[in-house]
Amino acid sequence: MVVAHANGDEPEIRLLEQASPQLCYTVPDIALPLQKLNVMALVDVNVQLERAGNVLLALHMQRTEGDEHGMWSMIGSAAAYQFRIGKLAWEEFTSGIGIDGDALVRANYQGMLLDACSANICNMAPARDELQAVCDADVKTCVADLVDGWRHCQNGMIGKAA
Repeated sequence: MVVAHANGDEPEIRLLEQASPQLCYTVPDIALPLQKLNVMALVDVNVQLERAGNVLLALHMQRTEGDEHGMWSMIGSAAAYQFRIGKLAWEEFTSGIGIDGDALVRANYQGMLLDACSANICNMAPARDELQAVCDADVKTCVADLVDGWRHCQNGMIGKAA
């Protein structure tokens, strides 16, 4: 099945799906919602690592190449802002459903980068209006937008309009 998907072989995929036996598993009712929360934590970790990487890249490039036109400063500022509001949104979403979001992340991510960088990135992140001035753009994303996105994901409404 993996090879058929990798090759984009639709007839083979259909054949394998139709030829495979159908199984039924009995699991506690709570299993699927818990699995969904763990997947959501992994998504959060992935996105936050990407944002942290962008901040670190921008700082590195400023140090090694300079930043005559302010491009790396803008990239770093935008990534730090996104990181901070991402962290705040995850905390608000998980506390709103009565879950310790940090514990959920720790259960799914054993790395050290997020813990090592989180406070510094959040402290260097500009306010929304400061970022708008630097980027000369309308910064529409805020904590509430991201919390709504997590709620839609939790409710199985990924890709659907609210």
